[in-house]
Amino acid sequence: MERGERLRKREAERAEKRAKKRRKLGKKPLTVDRSGGYESQPKKHANKRRLELARLERLVSKQEELLRDYRPPVHVAPLDPELKRKRRRRDFYDLDTSHWKLTGAARPADSLPGAGGTELVNEREDWEAGEDLFEKLAGASSGGASGGGNDTDSDDDSSSDSGDDDGGGEEGRGRQKGETSGGGFYEGPEACREYLDLNHQLAQRLHDGGKESQTEEALKRYQRSLELDPVDHVNARRGLVRLLLDGGDADKARAVIDRFPDDRGCEMAWSLAAIEFVAWSVLQEDGSGEEVAGKALREACGANPFVAWNIAHREVFDEVVEHADEIESPPAGSVMEAFWYMVREGGLWESLEGASEWVADFLLQNEMLPPNPHQGDDGVVAGEDSKDDSDGNTNGGGVREEKRVRQASADEAGDGEEEEGSTKMVLSEGDVDNDESNAGMFANMFETAVGMAAELAEQQLGMEEGEGGEEASAQGRGIVGRGARGR
Repeated sequence: MERGERLRKREAERAEKRAKKRRKLGKKPLTVDRSGGYESQPKKHANKRRLELARLERLVSKQEELLRDYRPPVHVAPLDPELKRKRRRRDFYDLDTSHWKLTGAARPADSLPGAGGTELVNEREDWEAGEDLFEKLAGASSGGASGGGNDTDSDDDSSSDSGDDDGGGEEGRGRQKGETSGGGFYEGPEACREYLDLNHQLAQRLHDGGKESQTEEALKRYQRSLELDPVDHVNARRGLVRLLLDGGDADKARAVIDRFPDDRGCEMAWSLAAIEFVAWSVLQEDGSGEEVAGKALREACGANPFVAWNIAHREVFDEVVEHADEIESPPAGSVMEAFWYMVREGGLWESLEGASEWVADFLLQNEMLPPNPHQGDDGVVAGEDSKDDSDGNTNGGGVREEKRVRQASADEAGDGEEEEGSTKMVLSEGDVDNDESNAGMFANMFETAVGMAAELAEQQLGMEEGEGGEEASAQGRGIVGRGARGR
């Protein structure tokens, strides 16, 4: 016992000496986060975002170098194995050294280019200088912007391969037609579309970083995308509007929205509603007003009505909704899209004083019922495996099978003919079931949040006393009733 106490005392003295030494050097004591190993969870996410940002920067830089000195890819005709075998046998027994030619380091000095006062030229006869596609196609993009664009990619026709009797060689090489012919930047080679997509991803990561330098770089990236592709096939305008609103440039954000009048999806419509609310209630700009803001809010509710209930009852939804940051590519007009939007733009609406009350009053005045989160655009109830028909029969897996058949037929009709060698992703039954289960989970969250909001409203109305209590109670009963019917 005495020996153990001495050892513990000695270890405590050593620890105290180390602590004094670190305090003397101005360093913090060494601590280990036992909750998540030797590295906390937020730090892991930060390192992951940093590595992803570095990866995208490298990819964009390499793609820019490729487009600055672009050469169309060379397609070599495949060599027949039998002809290749005959060629090898013929060359093996060919002992005539008169036509042999040394290559590489074994070449004589006299045969090198530039030797003996000769002009230094490139040794490859098939060499051709590259071209800068940014300069060549950027002008065509700006010139053809007024005519609109087509979201579908034009298929490039491949030239037929011609070769000699051996089935290969220089004569057997061919290039794809129309690699750099006509159209804007997006209609150029496939490398142009890859650059636009990578540039958009990099701009999103820079914006999410939050630093001032990263935000400035993200702004330049978004503007660069719109300069090269005015039609905006990659939807860079939505990220640009979000960035401008975060920076307080509402006028510039409105200009971007007005530039694309056909895009009134969830992001653009609700961003315009926020801009009109600020112009009316805060800035009191000329031409703005309650009617203009109400019209914008009505259009936003038409794009996605679930967002309105999220804004009106923000605190309740924050307690109920989970895993919303894991949503990727949600269906338009769905409850998943509303949660995905609130993850990105919920802070904007929370920072606008009186915005949630404005949206709540709009819902109350127009007697808008909570939308059904289970009902999709195609009329199929999400998250349910069976559904009764008019004859009382159940179609156990018929709903999912019908959705798969419709999706397959739509893909065949919309995609057209595919190029040879291209692969097409086919969703398995497990993928479809997972999508349906996720949709059902988020739909249940929405119903729970609406029910909790109705209960809170009922409790608040029960505590009200004095003058105007009956009128307020009538309004509150309307909210509670609508919440119950929405469920």
